Amino acid sequence: MRSRVVIVALSLLLGALPASAGELAGSGEDVVYTGAYSDDWVAAGDLGRLSQIGNPLTFGGTFHHPGEGHQNTYWILEQVWQAGATPVANLEIFATSYEIAAGFHDAAINDWATGVQQWLAAGEGRSLFLAPLVEMNGDWVPWGMDPGNYQIAFRRIHGLFGELGIDETQVRWVWGPNSSSSPPFSITDYWPGEDVVDVVGLSVYNFGGSRGWWEVWPIMDPAMAQLRSIAPEKPYLITQTGSGSVGGDKNRWIMDLFDYAAADPNLVGLVYFNFDKEADWKVWDERGVAWGWLAANTDARVGYQFPLTDWFQPGPIPFDPTPEPVDPEPEGPSATPSFDGAEFEHSVRHVRPTKARPE
Repeated sequence: MRSRVVIVALSLLLGALPASAGELAGSGEDVVYTGAYSDDWVAAGDLGRLSQIGNPLTFGGTFHHPGEGHQNTYWILEQVWQAGATPVANLEIFATSYEIAAGFHDAAINDWATGVQQWLAAGEGRSLFLAPLVEMNGDWVPWGMDPGNYQIAFRRIHGLFGELGIDETQVRWVWGPNSSSSPPFSITDYWPGEDVVDVVGLSVYNFGGSRGWWEVWPIMDPAMAQLRSIAPEKPYLITQTGSGSVGGDKNRWIMDLFDYAAADPNLVGLVYFNFDKEADWKVWDERGVAWGWLAANTDARVGYQFPLTDWFQPGPIPFDPTPEPVDPEPEGPSATPSFDGAEFEHSVRHVRPTKARPE
C-alpha cells in the first residue's frame, strides 16, 4: 500500500493483563496483543518511553532488505529483543516475484538469512516472526500482481532458510496480504500453502481524506471471509494498520478495530503503523498520545507474553480458533461500566512521554 524507506520500525505491543511467559492463548477470542510501528531508530528507547504510560510489549515489528548488512540486521532485531519483545520482521526484496522465484536473488537472501542466524545464535530463546513480501496482492509493490510466481518466491525464501538449518523453533512464517486486492486477483490467489505459513497476517488501512473514510467492518469482513476460506485454523495477526485523521473519528476507529480483533477467534492481535507518511497515521509523538490508543492499551483484554516459548516449539503453533462454550450471563443490568470517550480524552490528553535520543 506504500513504498517504504527501509528503516527499523518497532511494533510495540502493550499488555494490560499479562499471560504467563510463553503461554499462547488457546484462541484469539477475548485477547489482543496490540502494537504499533515506530519511526525511532533507537527502538528500545521508544519502547522504554511508551512503557512509562503503558504496559509490557509482546511483538516488535521491523523492516529489512537484503544488503542492509549483518551489523544492521543484528542491531534492529536486538533492539526489539532487549525491550522484552519478539521481532516481527518484514522482508522486502525490491524485485519482481518472477525474479525472486527464478533464484536471481538467492545469494542476497542467503546473506541476509545468515545475518538473522547470527542473531538467533546469541541464544536465550531468541526467535522471530518472518513476513516476506507482504501486500503482494497490491500493485504498489514490485513483487505484486503475480500470484503464481509469488507463491514460488515465498516457498523459495522459506526453503533457503531451511537449508541453513533454521526451523520453526526459531522462525515462524507470516503470510501478509493487504485487506483489499488490486484486480483481477483476490487474496486467496496468492496463498503459498499451509505447510509454509504459520501465521496469517493482514494490512488494514483507513486513509480518510480524499481517498474516503472506511469504517472497520466493511474493510475487515470481506478480507476475513477470504482468509477463513483458505486457512480457517491458523492464528491471524493484523501486521500493519492505521487510520488517517480527516473524514471521521480516528480514536473511535482504533477502538472499533481493537474490539473487532478481540471478538474474532482467529485474530490474536494488531500492530499500528505509527508514521506520518501517506497520511498522518500517528497516534503518539512528542506532543502526546491519542486517547483511542490509550483506551485500547488499558483494556483488560490486552495480553503480554515474553518469551513466546509455546509459539516456537516443533510442529504447528498450538492454536485452536474454536471458542470455548461459556455459561450464559444472568439477566439484569450489566456490571460493565459504560465508556465515555470524551471523559477519557480529557483525562489523558496531557500525557507526554519523555523523548529518548541517541548519544
